[in-house]
Amino acid sequence: MKTIKMICILLFLSQGAFAFSLADLTTPVDAKVLSYDKKDSTIIISSPKELLSGENGLIKRSLDSYTAIVDMAVIESKVNKDTLKDVANSDETSFFYKAKVKKFDEMNQVYLPNPQLSPTPSDTVSFHLLNQKAFLIAPNQESFDALKSKVKDVDFLSPDLLMGYLAQDGRYDPTPKALKEACDVYGVGLVFIMGSKEYGVLECQTNTLLYKEAFNANTTKPMTPFFTRVSFPSSGSLFSLFSSKKSKGDYFKYYDALLSKNIGE
Repeated sequence: MKTIKMICILLFLSQGAFAFSLADLTTPVDAKVLSYDKKDSTIIISSPKELLSGENGLIKRSLDSYTAIVDMAVIESKVNKDTLKDVANSDETSFFYKAKVKKFDEMNQVYLPNPQLSPTPSDTVSFHLLNQKAFLIAPNQESFDALKSKVKDVDFLSPDLLMGYLAQDGRYDPTPKALKEACDVYGVGLVFIMGSKEYGVLECQTNTLLYKEAFNANTTKPMTPFFTRVSFPSSGSLFSLFSSKKSKGDYFKYYDALLSKNIGE
């Protein structure tokens, strides 16, 4: 009986630990701003769904004839409802978070005025708006196609677009900085990366690891820097000469390192 009881407890704990599914990352979530701390530039939000540290959302405000983007919010930590003040007892929301407010500059226009707005309790924070589109980094076409067919409800852009974006500046490795830039250009929210024994999902804006799952790439001859139908055209420039090419020596060593961190880091 003790053995059976212990097994049931372990099963319960394991289910709770992995309750956050990949589908949760692609479902839009609207949270409410409860308060804003100007001193440390953070907000407290309530969400109908669970969110992960490192996820980012757009703080939006409904005005008379349009919706304005106030700023961007990045989840920092979960908050206990009992520690919050002025939260209505009728609020059935299960999840409360502290989020860092950051400047939203993806659509920055140099020659147009930028509104100076601060979050207020009437604002909404929308998460996962771009997570239906993603880049997929894989070692060959077989593994690319296998993971693409496995993951539903995500539109994977051609890896040729990512390679073209890197190559235009003579870059080789898809570094976190380069990935963020490419995501901004193509309106992508997630990056799927296939390692030697698993694949992981990175949040484009913060480079946070949001999800991992076991997956066998089943290849000993990976393409570098990743599977693509276009070759890397070296420009001969100094920038191209000295750009990072760590993945060229070992695909799996480079990408396994990107996936070695914990969820939410």
